[in-house]
Amino acid sequence: MTKKYKILSWIGIAITIAVFILVNVFMTILTKKMPLKIDLTENKTYDLTAESYEYLKGYDKDTTIYIISPAASQNKWVRAVLDRYEAVNPHIKITNVDTVKNPGFGREYVKDGEQLNQHDLVVVSGDMSIVIQSSKIASSNQKPPEWLNVETKVTSALKYVSSDAVFSACFTTGHREDSFASAKEALGSENYTSVSVNLFSGDIPEDTSVVIIALPKSDFSNSEIAKLDAYVRAGGAVQVYVDSECPELPNLNSYLTSNGITISESGIVEANDHIRRIQYDDKQYMLFAADYSNNDVLNKIIEKGKALFYVPFSKAINTAPTAGNITVEPYLTSSSGSGTTTDYKSTDSHGSSNIALMSTNSETGGMIYVSGTPILIDMYSVSEIDEVDLGNVEYFVTVTNSMTGAGDTFVVPVKSVSQNIMHMSIATGQRYFVVTIILLPGIALAMGLIVFFKRRNM
Repeated sequence: MTKKYKILSWIGIAITIAVFILVNVFMTILTKKMPLKIDLTENKTYDLTAESYEYLKGYDKDTTIYIISPAASQNKWVRAVLDRYEAVNPHIKITNVDTVKNPGFGREYVKDGEQLNQHDLVVVSGDMSIVIQSSKIASSNQKPPEWLNVETKVTSALKYVSSDAVFSACFTTGHREDSFASAKEALGSENYTSVSVNLFSGDIPEDTSVVIIALPKSDFSNSEIAKLDAYVRAGGAVQVYVDSECPELPNLNSYLTSNGITISESGIVEANDHIRRIQYDDKQYMLFAADYSNNDVLNKIIEKGKALFYVPFSKAINTAPTAGNITVEPYLTSSSGSGTTTDYKSTDSHGSSNIALMSTNSETGGMIYVSGTPILIDMYSVSEIDEVDLGNVEYFVTVTNSMTGAGDTFVVPVKSVSQNIMHMSIATGQRYFVVTIILLPGIALAMGLIVFFKRRNM
């Protein structure tokens, strides 16, 4: 009898070991197929948003994301996010490249005069490729970064390499325009290329998706206006940004007036009781109780609980009589407590005024957007705007995409890493305590006692 129990005991031990081995093998295979890592950081730093998951469901282009770094020295925080893409969609593969062993890699993916740097990413699908600089996705590569911006850059890159359409923003020069660096950065995240053109000596490139006139300090000539008009009549999109210090621009204003929009000589001043201030990184942001109007662009942002900020001063943008197939729609208006002014010291009248208008020609498809303030995109950097979770970048890019037909906007706020602390409710903590401190040790103790007493009685 004793021998029988010993045999059964050894058989039980063998079966238990086999089960554990099989479970381990199964879980190893499963983790390669499914994203089982749980992100317990407060702001889901390493997880993807619902928008990315939804986009990846329909992604069917075989794509490789090359990490320009050996696996041993790669940015593990960036890799943690990239692994989600590979786990969610089988068409996406992540590959490390050691440029010491493979110094010739990537020459076909960079432009003349450029080079790949350690920790850069190269996203490749078929003949399409795009390089993402490491400085754009993480604040540091060798230590825990303060912020990560992997998802916006990578998902946008996937949209770019899988798309047949290429979008280009043309910024005018020759009138002491603003550089609009933040605007270019925001469009770059949506995979627009940015070029500059002086319309006095050059033409608008044929592949231009949108022409942007950023705070001109001098007027446009008749020949420049003719080039803009020909572009709009052919279905092109134009954006014009002015501010409270904008000088008179007779030619440009006359052309805009013919399309239903006039840059007023008056400005807009917001009342103090409609200003809410927030402090961030020694800078003060001013948010206004503006009327967002009933247009799809702003409604999408409002649904996410975001607000816009802009300066308390703005040029008033008025509607003008239109003819033919031209319609004008308000895109942003000041609050009911604002007033118009000519000297920005006293107000002449009170009430809501237009800050931004959109003119659309239903026959040609041409569109002109005019804003009385550039602050929606140009005063602070994209990362600063994202850090306080404002909708400025998304507003600007969504307006641009709606004019060019580039599709839905994809903007994810830059995620903070340095202050990530795992938080859980008291109830959750109690459950973890019961399971890990009481239940599991209790089961192990009970099994040990059972085995002990059985062997004692043999």
